[in-house]
This record gives sequence, C-alpha cells and structure tokens, in this order.
Amino acid sequence: MNRLYKKITLTLLTASLSMAVPVWAADNYQIDDLGTLGGAQAEAFSINNLGDIVGNSSGADFDNHAFVYRNQALVDLGFLPVDANSTSSSFAFDINDNGLAVGFSTQSFVDANSVGYNRTIATYFDTINLTINPIPQVDPALPLNMRAERSNENDIIVGVTEYDDPNDVDTNGDPVSVITIKGFVYDINSGVLDILSPPAETTRTGLALRAINNNGVIVGLAAETVSNGFQNVILSDIVTTNISDLTQISKITIYDGSQNQVWSINDNNIMVGSADTLTDGNKKAFSYNLNTQEVINLGSLNINFPFSEAFKINNAGQIVGVSQYQNSPIIYHAFVHENGTMKDLSKLIGCDTGWVLNEARSINDSGIIVGTGLFNGEKHAYKLTPIAGTAPVCVDTTSSSSGGGSLPIFLLVLFSGLLVYRKETKNHL
Repeated sequence: MNRLYKKITLTLLTASLSMAVPVWAADNYQIDDLGTLGGAQAEAFSINNLGDIVGNSSGADFDNHAFVYRNQALVDLGFLPVDANSTSSSFAFDINDNGLAVGFSTQSFVDANSVGYNRTIATYFDTINLTINPIPQVDPALPLNMRAERSNENDIIVGVTEYDDPNDVDTNGDPVSVITIKGFVYDINSGVLDILSPPAETTRTGLALRAINNNGVIVGLAAETVSNGFQNVILSDIVTTNISDLTQISKITIYDGSQNQVWSINDNNIMVGSADTLTDGNKKAFSYNLNTQEVINLGSLNINFPFSEAFKINNAGQIVGVSQYQNSPIIYHAFVHENGTMKDLSKLIGCDTGWVLNEARSINDSGIIVGTGLFNGEKHAYKLTPIAGTAPVCVDTTSSSSGGGSLPIFLLVLFSGLLVYRKETKNHL
C-alpha cells in the first residue's frame, strides 16, 4: 500500500479533527447519499479514519461491484478476471487507513454440460492504485470458497475458508475428501497464509475469523455441536509477531443461549456483536471487554422488540448496529450507542429527509457513521457526519415506509450452515 499517502492524509486528518465539532454524544447528523455505480441500489460497510468508505453497488449491468467512496465520488473497484463462459461480482467489507480494502469476488461458471456453479474468492483491493488481488488458495489445485472479513493497520487480513485436509482418510485408511470450515490469517507484506482449526475438541465443527485489531487480537466464531443442534460460540485468539505462530486464549461465553455473533474489536480489546439467552431466545447487542471480561447488554430501541445487533465499535467506544423498531410490518432502525444510551439514528437527521436508516455498519474514530437505509423507498448507502446542535423532533412516519428492515432480517448461511453472515439475499460465504 502507499505509505506516503497514509502519512500525508493522517497529518491532514489530525489537523482537521482539531477544528471539528466534538462527536461524543452527538444528537444531530448531516446525511449524505453515496449514490450508485449506475444501478438502483448500494450498501456501505466500512469507513476508515481518512473518511474513505467501501461497500458494494449494483451497476448498469445489474452485477454487484465493490466500490470506494472518496472525494465525494464512488469509484468502481472492479472484478477479478473471468473467461467468456463466466461472470463476476465483487464485494468490499472493510477498509483500513492504508487504503487496503478486503472482501470477496464471486465468479459464476457454466461447465461443458451447461451446469452452473459459483466460486467465492477472498479478495483484497488497493484503493489507492485501484488494483484487485485474490488471496492465495490453500491448495491451488483444488480451489475452494474463501471470504476476507477484516484487516488491521499492519495489512493482516482475517477471514474464513473451506478446507480439504489432505490427510483425511476413510475407515479403510483410503484418502477421502472432507470439506470443513476454517479461519485464515493472511499477511500481505510477507505473503504468509495461515489456516486456523477449531480447538482440538470433538464438538467443534467449524471456525470463522471475523475481526483483528491493531494489537493483533483476533475474534471469531466457532460452531459447536450440542444436544439440540449447533451452537455458535465466540473464540478469541492472539496473533504474535509471526502470524504462523498463533496462541489461542479461550472460548468466551456471552450469555447462556446458542446463537452468538461477533463482528468487531477495537484497540482497547472491546468486541461487539449479538447473543441470545435461553430465557427468551432474542438476540441482543453486546459489548465484551477482553481485559476485564465485562459483558454489557446494549439494549434495544423498542423494549417491546428486544432484537438488536452491534456491528462496529470505534476506539472512543461508540458502537453502531441495528435494532428492531416495529412489528407488522417488521422494521429495523440503525442505532449508535454511546455513554450508555442507544440512540435511533433515523431520529437524528432532521425531518422530511426521505430516509429511514435501517442499519449502521461502521463508525470511525471521528464519529462518522456509514450504513444502508431506504431513501424514498429505495435501498441506498449513506454517510452520517456529526454536526452541532440537536436534531428537530419529527412526526414518526416509519410505519408507512415500504420495505424497511429487510436488510437485517435475513441470516444467510455460511457454507454448510454452521456460521452465519448477515447480508440480504446474497447466499455467499
């Protein structure tokens, strides 16, 4: 990545922040529509401390294109090359302050028998030089599905991959192909790819790595077989200076339920996600401090509908995510949680904007938020910038919005159904 770009832009950022409106406990935001790449829809997933945003947008060709939003414009990050018998799409989930974005590309093929199939390739994008690269396959002779989730400022990427252990044998001792789910760590600078297995317990059946902070702490998700099916448990691992030498810490128990998710960890070693309880089965947004083992239930926007999920925490401790706001029709609203309070972002952008903010995906250390919502009934990506003052009190017209909340309601299956990833109507890794 272009280190000079990072040095210059971070200097400018520091200078601009010194003049910025304080963002802590903001009660008023300016909203900006990020636009599209020629299609009807767009989603924003991550913003870095330089203000660069990544996500995906439909193009005029109706395919999904990964984008970077910089200097008030969307830039198409492109696809991996395909041949004449295949098509491709791309998605970007995260961007660090070096301009490194990570995600995946999906290639759709048609074989000689006219049978179609898809392959998902973990991908990283240099958003400065506008190049796209696949992360190396574990076995190039047997390409399997991979997806990159996050990176840190050292350009270390974590994600999830299918894996076929070459040592697998059947009961007769003959080689057999068994596809399992494992996490991967990839260091762009050294080219080292390391595959992580679930802990050496017979009940663990899969592992996905979700996020890595600048301390080298990785958080992820494992699937554990229990008497009533599969239970998702959260694990934490530390990466040493040599990423091929990984030291597992522990299984982390949030509540006593079976459906746990973790999505982000900041540099204070606080991670966020969602977890349920045996009492009511509702998933609730949480934060968990790895240093103190403190769990905080972040609550919900409507006490009658306790579902909520946290997607990102910044280094100031501000958390963003989604919470159910209404039932019949089901509608979800984006939230920001700060100073112990969950706030409805749809109510902090002024009146008559045409927006219903369905989910907030990322927040940087300046308090700028990105996510996806409905703008006049269409799915659009947005950016929220804190501004001085208090947003006016508006008449609530959410119940008349069409389609609100469709984004977070679908839990898509990750590979074989062990580990889930939230993404509307896209059955990918």
